[in-house]
Amino acid sequence: MYKKILLFITIVILLINISCDSKEERIKEANKWHMQAWDLVQEKKYDEAIVCFDKALQLDKNNPKILFNKGNALMCQCKYKESLECFDEALKIEPSNDYVKYNRETVLMLIEKEKKNK
Repeated sequence: MYKKILLFITIVILLINISCDSKEERIKEANKWHMQAWDLVQEKKYDEAIVCFDKALQLDKNNPKILFNKGNALMCQCKYKESLECFDEALKIEPSNDYVKYNRETVLMLIEKEKKNK
């Protein structure tokens, strides 16, 4: 009986380690996509950047920095509704982030300005 319990515990520990390694690798890969996206934003290649942000978010969906930067790229394209969604998601994860709050308010002002101009 003791050997069975020890074997079970060993298997559980191995599975946890495999899961952690996999998660760590996903986060590293997400960071690579995030950095590539940021480089594209700097070059004003927003469509390509958004594709990279999306790939990063597939790997690390709860990363507020990726959501924030994707929201900024969308804002640069005047895609305010989509930008606002990114900022809202980032704030769900990190509600005290003042940068996200500020950019969210900026997008809301741009949406209002757009409505007035129609």
